[in-house]
Amino acid sequence: MKLTRYLPGHLLALGAGAAIAAWSADGRKSTANIVDLGGKAAETPHGHRTPANKPPARAALCRATWELLQSKPGSNSAELQARLLSDWFEVDPDAALQAAMDTGDSNLLCAFDAALKARPDFFWNAIHDDRFGSATPRLIDWWANSTMDQESPSGPPSLVLLSHLEELGPVARIDVAKIAKERAGTDAEQNLFLERLATLPDTPENRVMWMVVGAPPMTGCTLFRSPDMPDPDPGPDLATRLKAADTPGKRFMLVEEIWLSLDESSEDALPFAERFNAVPDDVRPEVARHFLATYPEVILATGELISRGEWDLLAARQADPIKTEDTASQLALRDWATTLPERDETASLFQDAIHDYIRQQPADAQAWIETLPSDWKKDKALMLLATLTLAGNSNDPAPADWAIARISDPSLHAKAVKARQQWQELQDSPPGDPFAPAGAVSNHEGVRATTKFHEVTQDEADELFRDFANQGDSPARQKEEKEK
Repeated sequence: MKLTRYLPGHLLALGAGAAIAAWSADGRKSTANIVDLGGKAAETPHGHRTPANKPPARAALCRATWELLQSKPGSNSAELQARLLSDWFEVDPDAALQAAMDTGDSNLLCAFDAALKARPDFFWNAIHDDRFGSATPRLIDWWANSTMDQESPSGPPSLVLLSHLEELGPVARIDVAKIAKERAGTDAEQNLFLERLATLPDTPENRVMWMVVGAPPMTGCTLFRSPDMPDPDPGPDLATRLKAADTPGKRFMLVEEIWLSLDESSEDALPFAERFNAVPDDVRPEVARHFLATYPEVILATGELISRGEWDLLAARQADPIKTEDTASQLALRDWATTLPERDETASLFQDAIHDYIRQQPADAQAWIETLPSDWKKDKALMLLATLTLAGNSNDPAPADWAIARISDPSLHAKAVKARQQWQELQDSPPGDPFAPAGAVSNHEGVRATTKFHEVTQDEADELFRDFANQGDSPARQKEEKEK
């Protein structure tokens, strides 16, 4: 007569403890020796061992044994836990996986390697349903690596992972794709994976994945090398490869490969202009968009896009100050910026081109601004001078007041006045006051920018104020303001 189901919980724990002691003394025994209290083991039609009767008792004893293991660190070996988890999974897979995930120890998931091969859908459903919330990435990492360790009757394991990529979030998608590529057993398998990866739909998420996971720079390509530096490898034929790029993904990854190669600096490289002009004509605009944030490449790249009327590529540029190393570079970039045409797509580019100059040479910038004609560029420069002064190291708002008084655009002027008022309110508040106006910028304590309950860096302060300068200057934004 089997009485296990009627035993009190403390007796179960005592029985489990005795079983652990016996099991630990003989490593050849499995958790079947522990859970036989719930019924003799039998074979299922699929070859899995399971109790002939009372599986709940077996699962309960597995749980009691697990809890006892967690309460006794001395007997809590990884091997012991893994063997118990494996056996527990046979009678209660959900509870076994939950227990393993609750430990926070990703290594314990290896207890389910064999189960993954037998029941891949169970683990995929746990991932797909985001069953473990913020801990799900740990499960995904084990799932992807364990899948790559196993042979699949349907083809290379990397393609098994590929079949699930579009059901994953953007970050997990990249992580799994990187595992599939890096752990491919052969170059042929890796190339096949990239080939299939490039056939996925052209979406923003997949473009990010293509960019991160795609091919590395063409280090052997002679297209960008100085002719007096011979290379025995003639390098890939870009024209041939472009013709073969018959999907958006293939073309995108090839463009990424080209620009990464262009971006490599080495002693034997041709000057950037020569390397850039060697890029096949029909992909040059797509390559150019990658050089809209670096000096001096931005000048050549912008000229290429403007001459071709590629305004969408300019509009998609991410606004960010263009870094310059010295005064000469700042002046050259400033003078080039004044030649930009008056369009919505060039407004933020103009501001980002003069940002470092105005920030590092405000007095000189003030004199330069006075020489500009009264147009959108002058208003943008004045707004930038005002905001950078308020966010800078000086407690003197005079340069900002001078700039604000000369801004002719009503919308920009109103935003500048608001920024000035917030700055003054914070200046008048005690240092470190947590109830200072949100968004205001302070010069207290090392001249750091302070928002309500949050202290940010100087660069973040610049970004905060650049948000003001990014608005009000274009017809589109003026229309938005009126609609509000």
